[in-house]
Amino acid sequence: MIKGLYYLTKLQICNLFGINEARFSRDLKQKKRATAMLATFALLGGMLVFYAVGLSVALVEFGLGEIVPLYLALLSTVMIFGLTILKAGALFGVKADEKLAVLPVSNPVVVASRFLSLYIVNFLFAFVITVSGGVTYGVMANQGIWFYFSICLSSVFIPLMPMSAALAIG
Repeated sequence: MIKGLYYLTKLQICNLFGINEARFSRDLKQKKRATAMLATFALLGGMLVFYAVGLSVALVEFGLGEIVPLYLALLSTVMIFGLTILKAGALFGVKADEKLAVLPVSNPVVVASRFLSLYIVNFLFAFVITVSGGVTYGVMANQGIWFYFSICLSSVFIPLMPMSAALAIG
């Protein structure tokens, strides 16, 4: 069961980011499109880091440094909520169920792998936002080691609530 969960989750994440198309496609046009999509994801990730760091620096400079962790958590929560609502239709899609029905895995493993892959993507968003902005705030405000540990730990739990609410709505 765990092995099937691992492989299905890995496959869904690779398909989400287009990694399999970029690696194994024989069509050069499709390969270029998948590579461009990966480059776009990397560019958007860089912009997200720049935004979180810039926001943290600006808030600390304006004397509002104590609200930076709360604001970063709120920002990642809103972003995860919106993206999960958009992704909820694909999570419960019938077309994907037909493709996975022929595999020798049970339905609970398929559902668990979909939730896990969605959680991993949402965790990456939360981690990028909270850690990049949190480390910037921590350096500027001379925070101790416990602050950095709590920022990393909170990025693990931040995606759970908005993901649950968005999936209930979607």
